[in-house]
Amino acid sequence: MRLRRFSFSRPGPGPSPGDIVALDQAQSHQALTVLRLPLGLEVELTGPWGLARASLDKVSQKPFPTLWVKMLSPFAAGPPAAPGPTLALSLIKGQRFDWAVEKATELGSSALVPILTGRGNPLAAGEAKKTRWRRLSEEARKQCGRPNPMDIRDPATLENFLGLPIPGEKWLLDPGGEPLPIGPPGPVTLLVGPEGGLTGDEKQLAIGAGFAPFGLGPLTLRSETAAITALARLLPA
Repeated sequence: MRLRRFSFSRPGPGPSPGDIVALDQAQSHQALTVLRLPLGLEVELTGPWGLARASLDKVSQKPFPTLWVKMLSPFAAGPPAAPGPTLALSLIKGQRFDWAVEKATELGSSALVPILTGRGNPLAAGEAKKTRWRRLSEEARKQCGRPNPMDIRDPATLENFLGLPIPGEKWLLDPGGEPLPIGPPGPVTLLVGPEGGLTGDEKQLAIGAGFAPFGLGPLTLRSETAAITALARLLPA
């Protein structure tokens, strides 16, 4: 049976076996209030040092109900994973972009860049949104067992994004393009426009910056559906 997994982080080196450490408020609430886990239960911890095993040790009440865990093993990094695709996704309506953040994390995207485009939703670029995206991505990472976090970058205009160094393959999802390849091609950046697609000028900017257009078939897909479909096709076998 798979162990429940919680995240733990602090500056400096990771804790050692026998150390007793406190989970943060969100993780404590999840374990104590949502899942109602009993003390003594063995769990996994994920952090910047890798994965470790721990047991639920005690609860303190101030300044908020806090769960303390006893380390049973040192943190250990798993085998290095191949870099996943970078997803450059136009900012769209909040809940749909939230969903894309979760699924991109689960499908192994190494980074997500929110892109401001002419037909996108510029209101979705506030600091509170970035905090929410990072939280949703972290929750998705724990759920799927992914060892490393997805890098969620600051929103950028399309023009500024295209002016950055972009290594590897550069692909633009476009209905008129050739069929999208299946399987991991190596480093790739996937650019996905908003509802209605990029404007004509934006598309030419992207192509001029080296992005090759690829399509997903005859159906018209929502932006987040197209992005996740493409990422799923790039998963290693």
